[in-house]
Amino acid sequence: MAGEVPSGAITVGVDESEVSLVALHRAVREAELQDRPLCIVHAYDPRPTVYSALGAMVPPLELTEALDQAAEEVLHHAGHLARAQAPKVRVTLVWSTLDAREALAECGRSSSLLVLASRGRSTMRHLLLGSVGLWVSQHAPCPVLVVRGEHDERGEPVGRRWIVVGTDGTPQAEAAVGFAFDQASRHGAPLTVTRCLPVEVGGHHRVHEGPVTGDTPEGKVLAEQVAALSDRYPHVRVESELVRGPAVGHLTRLSEAAGLVVLGSRPRHGPGPWGLGGVRRAVAEHAHCSVAVVPAHPTSTDPSGPGDPGAGSAVLERERP
Repeated sequence: MAGEVPSGAITVGVDESEVSLVALHRAVREAELQDRPLCIVHAYDPRPTVYSALGAMVPPLELTEALDQAAEEVLHHAGHLARAQAPKVRVTLVWSTLDAREALAECGRSSSLLVLASRGRSTMRHLLLGSVGLWVSQHAPCPVLVVRGEHDERGEPVGRRWIVVGTDGTPQAEAAVGFAFDQASRHGAPLTVTRCLPVEVGGHHRVHEGPVTGDTPEGKVLAEQVAALSDRYPHVRVESELVRGPAVGHLTRLSEAAGLVVLGSRPRHGPGPWGLGGVRRAVAEHAHCSVAVVPAHPTSTDPSGPGDPGAGSAVLERERP
């Protein structure tokens, strides 16, 4: 069964793991708050390679049918949970036989937000983000929310609602800061906008790490960036901070008490890997709370959120027997 992602949908990837159900609850909550349709996606391989003493072989038809049935059960169970949590949210179920990373990135073409669990069946225990979440956050054309930590049955983080967004003061960071303001407004959460400056070295003197006080050009840019969005979101409790020191360590420390850290990403220009720079990738991998990665220039004609301007995006399937 091929499916189509509704334009502007909140899309969530699910599998049979418990952590994916936490992401599902958060996605339902986002769809409810943003008044958007919800798309639930499950990707699986209907023809896994089977090895025997004679080597690799095509799996028997019985196995393929069993995998198809299991995929249906995963999707329909997730759909039942979503409708029970928010009966008014329109739910679309989609399965794909593409690799999970490719399927989710393809869904991002029409989605306003992709929601993923921090770790489904990944064995990469040293990376909190997980291989699928990391890849999708680097390649998806829309914001990606990787959910971790305890959430209640409404999809809200338990005990930690503070939102932190990192900015470098450039126009490319405005999308991430705007996303953070929007999240703080919808969830009634306080917001901190932080910018980290490098530790300068002049001769043998090293500038001490910590808050930067006084009038600085960087502080002025930060204040202007925050003020512009504060006018748009007057009810958001926001503070800004300018600090000198390594951004990775600072943002990771802030994540210990936060419910969400928001980071920006930039598409590549010329040769090289897509997506997150060293700072963004390190924070995304090691943060102690949910992480949202927001592209610098999401493709959209919808002023309320990113997504492909078409009516929807079909999730492609490999040819099935």
